[in-house]
Amino acid sequence: MNILFITDYEDIGNGGDSRVPWEMSRYVADNTKNKIFLLTTGKKFSIEKDILSPSLTILRVPSLKIFSTYRIFMSDTFSVHYLYEILNSLNLDIIHSHSYSFLSYTVQNWCNSNDKPFIYTSHILPTKALSGKTETYINKGLKVPLNIYFTNFYKGCSSIIVLNKYAQKDWKKYSKYKYPLTIIPNANNFSFDSVEFKSVSPTKDSIRLIFTGRITKNKNQIFLIKSLPFLKTKKRIHLILPGEGIRTTELEILSKALFKNTNIEVKLPGFILHEQVKKELLKSTYFVSASLREVQSLSVIEALASGTPVIALQNETTSELIKDKYNGFLIKRDSTEKQFAKVLDKALNINDSEYITMCKNSIKSVNHLTFENVWEKTEELYKTQPKI
Repeated sequence: MNILFITDYEDIGNGGDSRVPWEMSRYVADNTKNKIFLLTTGKKFSIEKDILSPSLTILRVPSLKIFSTYRIFMSDTFSVHYLYEILNSLNLDIIHSHSYSFLSYTVQNWCNSNDKPFIYTSHILPTKALSGKTETYINKGLKVPLNIYFTNFYKGCSSIIVLNKYAQKDWKKYSKYKYPLTIIPNANNFSFDSVEFKSVSPTKDSIRLIFTGRITKNKNQIFLIKSLPFLKTKKRIHLILPGEGIRTTELEILSKALFKNTNIEVKLPGFILHEQVKKELLKSTYFVSASLREVQSLSVIEALASGTPVIALQNETTSELIKDKYNGFLIKRDSTEKQFAKVLDKALNINDSEYITMCKNSIKSVNHLTFENVWEKTEELYKTQPKI
């Protein structure tokens, strides 16, 4: 098959809508006989071979940079026409997007005009897509046209991939229209045969906790920081919060005010490369999360894959993957910072044997989320599409 993946991120980032299309397209290009293209953004039109996976062809379209590696397609008449010429030349069988952006919508229109299947992987909960600050901004006249845009885009998909049963439930709640939904989870590219468990055991005098993700209100790093003063342990606590975001300075100021001359230290190192995340996880005793909404968090999946148990508030990801006292500790979503700290104290008092078992269980719990397994399910879906 000739397969085109789509992402708006000109290079691989930390979110699922960036990481998954980049990583999956590279995996399929390197491990199957299919001809794989990745349509993404850039400064201008270009066609190039991927540096890491030469079997993958990268197609770039001129786009406006918004932040980091994210760009918006400049959908002027010339760019759209030229993009359609490129698509016409590829003899595509499947188009698979991980975004509902202008770029994806433009390609979807081409698919509908040329009887090509267009598959969309949703990394959102549609009922929450216009919530929070986004909803505040769009209430000034954009909410209705945006909802029309979303509805038209969703109905133009031949299949929609959702990441788990929680996302599936939200899609069914979103509309009475029966969208063609298929559950296929995210894949994890972290693989560990063994982990040096005892080097990060909770029985040590110095404990390292970690959460990785953008510094945002939804990720709720401030909750983690505010929970630490309630800890009763006398151990040295290091909370590491890699990620970038406009709230970083606020959290730095708060941490300095709360933990001056104490046994607690909070570090916000900013953005770190994905390769460094693996090293940071292996040095950490627990992955902690207070995220309010995570459709299927790659950060949690990778923490478990590294053998790092997770202590977390309930959300779509943790409720799916964390079994209390098996591979971590699951805490009710509406818990207070004090209640979170109480569970953390409990986690810091388990013995080496209990901790090692929990680490091993963490790895087991995500063993099924391999690229091989996820690709097998994805390929099965492709083969159900018209003309395949």
